[in-house]
Parts: sequence; structure tokens; C-alpha cells
Amino acid sequence: MYQVVPSSYKECTKLVYVSVPSVPSVPSSYKKCTKLVYVSVPSVPSVPSVPSVPKAVCMYFSQECTDENYEKFSKKIEDFGVDVGGMDICYLEDPRKPVVVSLDKISAEPSIYKMYVASSKGVPT
Repeated sequence: MYQVVPSSYKECTKLVYVSVPSVPSVPSSYKKCTKLVYVSVPSVPSVPSVPSVPKAVCMYFSQECTDENYEKFSKKIEDFGVDVGGMDICYLEDPRKPVVVSLDKISAEPSIYKMYVASSKGVPT
């Protein structure tokens, strides 16, 4: 619950609460208010966390994320791009849906193709 009214408004004429997504109960300190207004805000979907590069590579090939799989599949991605100057794994809107795109296209349109975070810890388990 997010409260929009400062605590100094104990004897106010209008009290505004913003509730996500349900209406809150009124605290006893606001009993002298003559008007109470509730504003309901729809819940905001949570933003998915961005996986590391090894995890994204294994997700692209729908395989378990292991060191061996990462090495094997990252080599496949390199091989895909031999004729086009290189390819890399990235995502458009949802980081849980990786795509493989040429490096030229990624650098030409960085607002469309978002890169994954490099992991210094190796492959996550």
C-alpha cells in the first residue's frame, strides 16, 4: 500500500489513499477526516530478471544450463555467423526469449536488440 497523505494531515478535510490493488483500512489517527477518497491502481506486472549469457545460450537451445552445454552451444552460435561477420545472442522485449542475430544488425539497432549481462561466475546452476 502506498499512502499519498503526509502524517501532518490528521484533521484534514480530504484524505487520499492509493492502494495496489485493494483498498486499505483507515488508520485510527484519521478518524476526524470528513471525506475519504480511495484510488485503486491496477497491479504492475513484475519485470523478469535478465539471465546471464551462459543461461541465455542454453535457453535458446532449450537445454540444461551446464558448462559443457554452454561451450557446445556458444560454438554453434559462432559457426552460425561465419558467413555474416559474426552473430550473438540477444533479446527483443522478453529476456526469457533469446534470439541469435548478426553483430552488424545488433550494433545498427541497439534499441531493438538488447544484450545479456556477461557472467564472471561461470554457468549458473
